[in-house]
Amino acid sequence: EVVVIRKANANKKLDNVKREYMVLHLKLSPEQSRRFWPIYDQYQRDLDKVLSLRRANNTNVEPNGADQFDRELNYQQQITSTQKHYYSEFSKIMPPEKAGQVFKIERDFKFELLRRLKEGRDM
Repeated sequence: EVVVIRKANANKKLDNVKREYMVLHLKLSPEQSRRFWPIYDQYQRDLDKVLSLRRANNTNVEPNGADQFDRELNYQQQITSTQKHYYSEFSKIMPPEKAGQVFKIERDFKFELLRRLKEGRDM
């Protein structure tokens, strides 16, 4: 039970750091920010569902690897479809070039997080 609480606190802290990173790099106006975060949060929930299924698919190697591979391709397609959908939603709030930056900034955050973890530093 204590481990679950610690993990939840760590996830919340990481989410807050990610949010700060995105705010800094997206440079949203207060109005854009007010409209962006509920949509972004829904995007994260939708993406997490697909990623969870993908992880479960890749947990064990199946005797028929072709079926597993087909499911993997399907999950990749679902991820792409989700991003396309939310790019359209983000573009209703901000200029399209900034909407496209959302996904790049997420990737940059992950790379920065991994780099800092390797160096033994906090975010």
